[in-house]
Amino acid sequence: MAIQAACRSNQLAFDATGGAYRVSGRITVPSGVTVRGAGIAATSISCSDGATSIFVTTQATGVIVERIKFVVSAVSTAAHTGAVEFNTSTKCSCRQCEMVGCNWAGVLIHDSTYCTVDRCYCHDFQGTVQDSADVCIYNRSHHNLVTNNRCCGGNWHGISIEDPYSNSLPSHNLVAGNTVGAHRAYGLMVYVPSPGDTFNELTGNTVQDIQGSVLGRNSGAGIYVVGKGAGGTTVSGNTVRNCCVQTTRSILAPAGIGINGISAVAAPVSIRENTVEDMRAHDAILVISSSGRVTLAANSATLPPGNPASPIRVEGSSHVNVTGNSLGRDPATSGRCIAVHANAVAVANITITGNTCRGGASPQIELSSTAGGSISDVVCTGNTCRGPGVTPNCIRLVGVHGAAVSENVCLATL
Repeated sequence: MAIQAACRSNQLAFDATGGAYRVSGRITVPSGVTVRGAGIAATSISCSDGATSIFVTTQATGVIVERIKFVVSAVSTAAHTGAVEFNTSTKCSCRQCEMVGCNWAGVLIHDSTYCTVDRCYCHDFQGTVQDSADVCIYNRSHHNLVTNNRCCGGNWHGISIEDPYSNSLPSHNLVAGNTVGAHRAYGLMVYVPSPGDTFNELTGNTVQDIQGSVLGRNSGAGIYVVGKGAGGTTVSGNTVRNCCVQTTRSILAPAGIGINGISAVAAPVSIRENTVEDMRAHDAILVISSSGRVTLAANSATLPPGNPASPIRVEGSSHVNVTGNSLGRDPATSGRCIAVHANAVAVANITITGNTCRGGASPQIELSSTAGGSISDVVCTGNTCRGPGVTPNCIRLVGVHGAAVSENVCLATL
């Protein structure tokens, strides 16, 4: 095969004028080789096997794949493939490429480190393989960068960081400046069930139109961080819009931003300076079933008319700090701006300080326990609540022990 031969014999496999190429199997790219097309409008590579990766590195260093359009023309149920796959490799890059028709991933970073995916465009993926993603950071992959990509593949996830129950702990990966469109399960996903701290960072991304049409319609979060190994995760400066579109159930943290199952011994998780809006159903930011430290700070979350959920909801979770957030809802809608609930579990160490809550026909801040649950060690100070829900009380505590409530402001007008 000419492309394979060029990769083996040249440090620069270069298509200067452009062309349309067809391949039927994988092409192995050795260390130090750059595969460069003439641009995605000029150089295309089509593959008729949907069950294989096209360009693959194995234990390679310094490979660059750039300015090529990849087209997968066959549907497959195979997982762990990509148009470009960096496998057990380091310091490799895929940039300014276009991926069309992939079944599992556009770019797969598998057990690889210090790799970069930048300015790529994924769209019109096919098949229905579980946990498919436009860009997938998988297994023991760490210190990788996924930046400035357009992710419109439409399969399960936009960008995923995933430990497949193998105690692999993918860590210190940065996902920044990407645009993620409609997908079935999650927009950005950090899924780390094995115990440990991974310190992944999701920052400055835009996510919208996540459907929640799979996993029993329990999914749908724009950003989903889950598992005992998610300690140290930072979610900052992202914009999330119109997610959980088809979600009908509430088990897997459906929300604009959903945080689930943070361990008591995990490093703190930080959710800061994000904007969540146009959520027609479900919460804007949700922390559920977590006993580890989670901070929700300086976020802006506004629910549209007709959504009775909460801009911030803490469900069955302890050690949560809610501070300096700007929260709003339609004045005619029943619901809370900040809701803390303990259903048959003991919740402790909740801090709610310096938040601004606007609108809603119910108390703006409510902490409540049901079915034998309890809430203790609460600080609720310096919050401002405005809207019809401040009468007769803007802050309501039910079944709460050991609470300090002071210096809050309640105003009956918006």
